[in-house]
Amino acid sequence: MLDSNSKITVATDGATAPKSVGHMSIGVAAFDKSAKLIFQHYENLHWGTNNQAEYLALLKGLKFATENGYKNVTCYVDSELIINQLNKRWKTKNPELKNLQGHILSLIASLKGYGGNITLIHHGRKTNLAKVADKISKGGSFNEGDYLWQLA
Repeated sequence: MLDSNSKITVATDGATAPKSVGHMSIGVAAFDKSAKLIFQHYENLHWGTNNQAEYLALLKGLKFATENGYKNVTCYVDSELIINQLNKRWKTKNPELKNLQGHILSLIASLKGYGGNITLIHHGRKTNLAKVADKISKGGSFNEGDYLWQLA
């Protein structure tokens, strides 16, 4: 049984191939407070942009948290654009990104309405959490011995 009052950490990454527009894939990894992997997800998606993939990965991570009753979630995202758009520091002009942003903000509001705390953090691509999410987004799976790391 999952302990919904525990803090979890979610690392997400979106990827496209061959470049910033292409076939999208997402990777999500969630860890409990002891850094034990509790969820990982890879999904190969349709054609789109890297920014869409980044939003979809975060959406999947937040859906995992809400569907499993987690209320205290720290999300690490390597897209500075996504973090700044969600925090309303930058405008979201693209209609598809605006739609995805709306879904994410709705999930965040729902979690906060139930006493939850959601923290969104931009982290560099070279951090261990970024490496985990990146590996999963490219179709790999994460094994706990792959990286020696600590959750931030």
